[in-house]
Amino acid sequence: DAGENPLYIHSMIVYQFRNLIIIKSLSSLGAAEIRKKTKLHPFVIQKSLGQIRNFSFENLKRIYAKLLDGEIAIKTGKIEPRLALELLVVALLG
Repeated sequence: DAGENPLYIHSMIVYQFRNLIIIKSLSSLGAAEIRKKTKLHPFVIQKSLGQIRNFSFENLKRIYAKLLDGEIAIKTGKIEPRLALELLVVALLG
């Protein structure tokens, strides 16, 4: 196994979708105002503004809920991190 730790990958996906939800909820304000409110780097904001067009707010919330369920399952030992990540990818593609 020569890649990144599955738990690290999972946490980065959680971080990304959390940012997408925040930016989607503030998207009517524009990039400068989003930066003031979130303190996110301008690059992150610009990339996220492009990505949020691909998701409805409801879809983002659904994905984030799946991510949190997976995180809880991993941290409580109910599932191995690698399997949780694989199941997440399958769920997101399906």
